[in-house]
Amino acid sequence: MAAEQTTLSYFAKRVDQLKQILHVIESNNKQLNHEKKNILEKQGSHLPDAQQKVVTVEANKTDTPKRLLPGLMIGESIDVAHLYKLSSSFAQQFKDLHQSKKNCYATREQKDKLKMQLSTKTKAKDHVTEKNLQLKARCRKLRIAYDALRVFEKDPLLGPTQAEAVIRALTRSNSMMSSRSGDVISSIFDDDDPSKEREAEMLLEYIEHFNELFEEGKYKDAVMHAASSPKGILRNCETLSRFRAIHARTGKLPPLLVYCEALISSVPAVGSPPDAETSLECVKSALSEDRLDLVMHWLLQERLTCSEPLGHLLYNYTQGKGAGIISKGLPLAEAVYTLVEAHIQAAVCMCKQGKVQAMMDYAINAEFEKDMYMGVLVACPSIALAEVLIQPRGPPGKPTLSVGTVVFELLQTENYAIGVQLLDRVYRSIQAGDLKTSVKDMVLSDLDTTSDAWIQIANKCHDSGLREMALQVQAAVLVLETVKEATDKMLNSFS
Repeated sequence: MAAEQTTLSYFAKRVDQLKQILHVIESNNKQLNHEKKNILEKQGSHLPDAQQKVVTVEANKTDTPKRLLPGLMIGESIDVAHLYKLSSSFAQQFKDLHQSKKNCYATREQKDKLKMQLSTKTKAKDHVTEKNLQLKARCRKLRIAYDALRVFEKDPLLGPTQAEAVIRALTRSNSMMSSRSGDVISSIFDDDDPSKEREAEMLLEYIEHFNELFEEGKYKDAVMHAASSPKGILRNCETLSRFRAIHARTGKLPPLLVYCEALISSVPAVGSPPDAETSLECVKSALSEDRLDLVMHWLLQERLTCSEPLGHLLYNYTQGKGAGIISKGLPLAEAVYTLVEAHIQAAVCMCKQGKVQAMMDYAINAEFEKDMYMGVLVACPSIALAEVLIQPRGPPGKPTLSVGTVVFELLQTENYAIGVQLLDRVYRSIQAGDLKTSVKDMVLSDLDTTSDAWIQIANKCHDSGLREMALQVQAAVLVLETVKEATDKMLNSFS
């Protein structure tokens, strides 16, 4: 390790020397070929055939190099192909040494730093161990005193006072320890078990073996090795990132998905699902291969840690897909949102599936506020949802949202046609007598909708052909404004 940097620099200098030699040889060859061609052109025309052959043979002769390259024969020193091969070999050796420096070795400064950290951690461990022993001894004494007091309360005649009973029990425990304190002592000896000193070394060997399998391309073996790692040391996002960087072969499963399947399948043996971030990456790998069935199986088996980003991932996956994917993906997103108590998103998923009444029951149990209902309506606008929101509910018989609030909110979006359709249905119900109210009473009793909002609603009704409805709304707004002005004047006169 100490001579590694020097070795690398020597190899680099050697590569540069060989490149320079190659450049000189190539330039000399070009010059010689040019001179040869000129000589043949000048002399070949007037020389006899025999002399031309002699000149050609002499021209083909290669002079012996004046300075030989160390470690090479004469023929190898002037063989350009062999020199190119040596240059490629040296470049590969340099690359391998540079890679080994990054992955297999560490600098002396880093080693000293790690030793210092290890020494600090060891001292901290010794301090905590000593304190733990003191606390365990104190706990044992308290347990003995507690047991002695319980016995004294059952039969006070055993001793004159409680203090003497406790002192007698502690004295007796010094000579003969009870079964309860024996458990404490055994646990203390377990903490000092020498076999645990090799635990860190075994974990390091486990990681090194995984790295070897990964670098050799034995991804299946590496997957099983990582999934069954002790204490989950390789069951993390870093390992996922390494498998993600590998490109899948045509017609075969990506190594990342194979690792995720092994990771999730080993949850019963491990006893706990992967964390939220790792679960999210596993679902991403499955959805990238359109394996929604695999995600459904994982969720049904409770082998994932649910989170709000996981719900977003499943919901976004269904966007633009066919009815089959939507019918499977939305219930999964709804289940995830419900588990993490993302109530608005869960309600939107229910509305997307057409379960409007179930959404209302869920919202009541989750104690939705008015703005939460409006958020669901804007995210999933529909005439069915709008009608349910304005229906009276509960013993008070009040609607969840007023007609004016729902219609005005819809008119501000591109789904204003739903608001106009809702107004038309409300007006028809009033005309038919199904609603025991009038347009004027509906406007005057709506405390959540301003007069300006009602004016905009009336204008939209007029533009949409509901002229009678628009006139009644404007008349009611006029009455409302008149009453408000009269009330303000009366208050001002009293003040």
